[in-house]
Amino acid sequence: MVYRECANSDFHDTTWFQLDSIAAYFFRKKNVGYLRMPPLSESCASNDKSDQVAIICTAPNSEIMVLIGLDGDAKRVQLQAVSGNESELFWHLDEMFLCTTKSRHDATIHIPKGNHVLIVLDQNGNVSKCSFKVYQG
Repeated sequence: MVYRECANSDFHDTTWFQLDSIAAYFFRKKNVGYLRMPPLSESCASNDKSDQVAIICTAPNSEIMVLIGLDGDAKRVQLQAVSGNESELFWHLDEMFLCTTKSRHDATIHIPKGNHVLIVLDQNGNVSKCSFKVYQG
């Protein structure tokens, strides 16, 4: 697939309904017929924004309350991300590696109270970053 601006040969003109990574994640849950755009040709790769990584479970500068269980331990927090190219994602909290995810991008982790920065990136260098504060109670 190519954009009209970077096509260097004869092409078939088609219109696609495209959503950003987060919107596509939620739209697909109710619309199973939604198709993602096919990958772009190498000549158009610099214009492609469809493979972005996005964190979907926290907004920037969120405040998260982590509950303390009856056993006195802080509960784990589930975080989610999406990637337009369905690649492996690498999760980091405060510059410390947490885990990788391959298809379903959920990470359930213990997060201590305080200010944190979550960074999720894929193998192509696409990155999403989110700052948040954790309280325990």
